[in-house]
Amino acid sequence: MPGCHAAALNAIRLASGLGQKCMASVYATPLTIFNGALSRLIAFARTSGADAVRVLPPVASGGWFDNFADSELEPGSPSAIEALTPLFYPVLNRTAIIKCALPKAYKIFILPDGSLAPCEHLPYVFAGSAGVSLRAVLDRMKEIPLLNERYDCWPRDGKFREEHFPAARPKELIKL
Repeated sequence: MPGCHAAALNAIRLASGLGQKCMASVYATPLTIFNGALSRLIAFARTSGADAVRVLPPVASGGWFDNFADSELEPGSPSAIEALTPLFYPVLNRTAIIKCALPKAYKIFILPDGSLAPCEHLPYVFAGSAGVSLRAVLDRMKEIPLLNERYDCWPRDGKFREEHFPAARPKELIKL
């Protein structure tokens, strides 16, 4: 969104100026790695007082939902990111493919309207969940076949995207 980047940078300065610990989060894409944007953000965060930078992989959601292939990281990208990090400054590289723990139903995301979702990167929302206890939703997640499938990071897994993210498909409601 317009202004989002500037607001995030201002928040780092503000938090640092108030003595509040903060961490910058950024998505690494092939473009930001190789055009220097990722390096510049890490340097800015460091000089502006951020305590660390968390580097995340792009996922097939939001603006990347329909054109993820242009932003997807290659398998060697985590080491390319490590080469950009300054010495003696924490840069938490979270771009390696991991086994998703979603089938363990260990977390839940609360959306701005109070609804609940199983993952911030999946286009699924639990219908009528705004008034339901977190424990009830976590227990229900264990009973939903889709949420028990085993994948590496789901939105980054091509097979999962092909099967569950058909083009132009809106968010689905999962019945509790």
